[in-house]
Amino acid sequence: MSSPYAPCVHTDEFKKGVYIMAEKNTKMVTLYAAINDGQHDGLRTIAFSQKKSLAEVTREAIDFYLQAELPKALKTIGKIAASKTA
Repeated sequence: MSSPYAPCVHTDEFKKGVYIMAEKNTKMVTLYAAINDGQHDGLRTIAFSQKKSLAEVTREAIDFYLQAELPKALKTIGKIAASKTA
């Protein structure tokens, strides 16, 4: 899955529970994460088969996860914030 946008949440919009998108590569950060051998082998196999870098496949996997899970997380955070102000 390749999208022309990468997820980006800015502080003010995050507080309002708004999920916004920023153009890909506007700012890259380095992520150091330990993954198990099976995950690494799987990502490496996908990267090789698609002729992409391991970094690109990892970014796509993170994008896929964020698209599925971030809206739920923001909704939960909104409910928590609303209960604290009520």
